[in-house]
Amino acid sequence: LSWGRTLGALVRHLRPGTVSNLRIAQLAGGMDDPTPGIQGQELVRAVADLYPGSRVQYVHAPAIVASVAVRSAFLSDRTVRTALEAGSASELALVGIGSMDVGATLVRGGHVSSEAWASLVAAGAVGNMNARFFDAQGHPVGDLDERTIALEWSELAAIPTVVAVAAGADKAVAIEAALRGGVVDVLVTDEATAIQVMAAA
Repeated sequence: LSWGRTLGALVRHLRPGTVSNLRIAQLAGGMDDPTPGIQGQELVRAVADLYPGSRVQYVHAPAIVASVAVRSAFLSDRTVRTALEAGSASELALVGIGSMDVGATLVRGGHVSSEAWASLVAAGAVGNMNARFFDAQGHPVGDLDERTIALEWSELAAIPTVVAVAAGADKAVAIEAALRGGVVDVLVTDEATAIQVMAAA
């Protein structure tokens, strides 16, 4: 699982006990956001509580750090590497799709400065997924990759089933681009957003 408000809403509607003995992993590090119920570690724990015998893998690190050196230090830790490896070996990924709105969680939490955000937009970024940014064709915009602790874009794409959960007029451009890139296998959205995405496509 990744993180986010919409993904948190999905988790709250999952039915308990339908499966068991899952291995559940975070796909990215944590966010500095005070909103309860949207952090990756919270969602991983919530899903594990629903299904008996499930085990969890937490990424004990922020999603985006201050420097290349800090990222290298985190990735040298066995527990962080093990969690990311578990994520990349998943059969199913649940992710959100974020827009490039200046009020996005990554900006509000201080993970990405307003200057870096403007640089991403200038480089063509129209959305983000699992703390990785992409352009209108769904290709990665790697400006922050050297400071990001999350599955690589190629690792996310290699997961057999990637389910993206996103809705809202403000996310239509990002959703269309994510679909265009071929990483997303299943989209969960609402009717109005689906109509808008299809019209744009």
